[in-house]
Amino acid sequence: MQGVVTCWKCGKQTHVSSPAITALNTIDIEDGGTITDFSGFDVYSFPWETASAIMPKQFVEYGRKTRSIKRVFSKTEEYAYLGNVCEHCTSLQGNFFLYEEPDSPFLYESTTPLVMERVRLGNGDFVLPFNSITAQISPNTNILSRVSFAESDMVITDY
Repeated sequence: MQGVVTCWKCGKQTHVSSPAITALNTIDIEDGGTITDFSGFDVYSFPWETASAIMPKQFVEYGRKTRSIKRVFSKTEEYAYLGNVCEHCTSLQGNFFLYEEPDSPFLYESTTPLVMERVRLGNGDFVLPFNSITAQISPNTNILSRVSFAESDMVITDY
């Protein structure tokens, strides 16, 4: 999923991305529900560092090659993590800035338009651990109303 923010350091508009899954393409293999049933979110996005632990390596590498994603040291967090950097000045666009601030593009309350690129799975279903979903909300949110979709040439086969 992609959005645009103003870089905190250089002040220019920069593209940012977040791995995301929608309730449209999921089912809980134990209970039969969707991500929305479990969390209240119709789109669940998460930081790239989380993706590196739960998603296929091929997906994370695709993100690193096609987006401004790098492992960068955060002075605020005091450790290095895989995250978005400004495409102009390479400053880290921190996870709090992207997911928690009121004008964050990936915050459920945001009105920022987003584009979701559909990446296909080449070897059938992929099992994503639901225990990686740490947030829940009620009532359910409608993030999909501000998402447009783009088809990707990427097919993940290594999982």
